[in-house]
Amino acid sequence: MKAERILERLILKNQYAKAIAWCQQKLAQGYDNQFWLANLGYVYFLDEQNIEHFYVQAPRTFVELAQCYPKSANAHFWLGYCQEIALHNLKQAKESYEQAISLDAQHPYTHLTLASIEQTIAVFLLKRVVEIQPCNLRANFELAEKYASLGDRERAQAILRMML
Repeated sequence: MKAERILERLILKNQYAKAIAWCQQKLAQGYDNQFWLANLGYVYFLDEQNIEHFYVQAPRTFVELAQCYPKSANAHFWLGYCQEIALHNLKQAKESYEQAISLDAQHPYTHLTLASIEQTIAVFLLKRVVEIQPCNLRANFELAEKYASLGDRERAQAILRMML
């Protein structure tokens, strides 16, 4: 548990080079590879000022994570998220998100991020997130926005009132 706290502190201080080295050290020492590989990809992804980390290392790490742990919904979620945000490859992102949902239909963040790609079923996906996590402010707000854009002000306002 101490190793995870050290990583957390490094990330909070935006000390990404040290956080990357810490993750790599833990992987080399044989610690829980899934956890440390996921966090290595996460740190690369957070280091968006470093082009190599954000556009090359993060996607590569998440591909490796999904290949090493094909039954991990979280691995496929992060791969999809990286494909969407860093690489702007919505087709591959959608495939990764769908794989994550097929592995864990209760993965709220996958539904939430997929809603931004799949506009035709966004309301359904956002409602699914709210079922899983009723207090998820982002999901509730996006659902209210979606209802408002569809002209259903009553539903939008009801959701916003509930959030207060």
